[in-house]
Amino acid sequence: GAEPLQGMLERLERSLWDLASQQADHAVILVTHGGVLDLLYRRAMGRPLTGPRDAPIPNAGLNWLDLSLAGDRLRWTLVAWGETVHLEDASLDEIL
Repeated sequence: GAEPLQGMLERLERSLWDLASQQADHAVILVTHGGVLDLLYRRAMGRPLTGPRDAPIPNAGLNWLDLSLAGDRLRWTLVAWGETVHLEDASLDEIL
């Protein structure tokens, strides 16, 4: 009974279209989980929605997508993916 991946992607694209049209001159930060990130990566790179992942989705990783309006479609550009440099000097307070 789960939502099909194609339906989920279409729903995401509609939401991103709305955001891109409302915030065309602004950077927007979205926080989401790995399932959504996987679909966004696959869409941006033109990959099939199923099959093994070919990109990491690290916890607390940063991902940059440039989405712009192109007629009635979104133009997708992957700028950076799975960046974790901001975590390199993170506290290790769990190690005593």
